[in-house]
Amino acid sequence: MVTTTSPPLLTFNIGLFNLFNNQYFLYSDVRPLIESPTPADIGRFAQPGLSLRAGLTWRF
Repeated sequence: MVTTTSPPLLTFNIGLFNLFNNQYFLYSDVRPLIESPTPADIGRFAQPGLSLRAGLTWRF
């Protein structure tokens, strides 16, 4: 008797990001502002707040 186990053909992923809704920045976005003598308007480069992402993968 031969038995095989195959991975599931359908997978569902869900993620909750920035759970505590902290303001944070990516260095690559704000590097020119940090190197300037007066970093102005840095708040517009902040990453989004609390977010939920979901994905569905179907292997065939």
